[in-house]
Amino acid sequence: MLSEGRLELSALGTAVVMGILGDAFLRILPWGLNLFLWMAALSAAIAFHARWREESLSGGGQWLLVVVAVFALGLAWHDSPALKMLGLFATLTALSLVIWRAQGGPGSSCRPC
Repeated sequence: MLSEGRLELSALGTAVVMGILGDAFLRILPWGLNLFLWMAALSAAIAFHARWREESLSGGGQWLLVVVAVFALGLAWHDSPALKMLGLFATLTALSLVIWRAQGGPGSSCRPC
């Protein structure tokens, strides 16, 4: 089996595992420690696949995965609904920055068509 085939099977397996974990962790409300555990698993999966494809997250994107997990941990720490919403916003913002960095970030050679 080619390396691409193994990568695709690995991505499929990771998606199945993340779906099962998401079903187990994210059904339980209110989100707190369960969201942190799911985000930590997601960060580990992103780091694993970035290394498998031999791509680095440009501009310190690998450290943004730690920020995602720390902001998700903040949801378990605070009890105020306003702080929980701000923590969720910060988590999603950091996750979107990871995705942006993985696609090349600012100054990349990719231009809109």
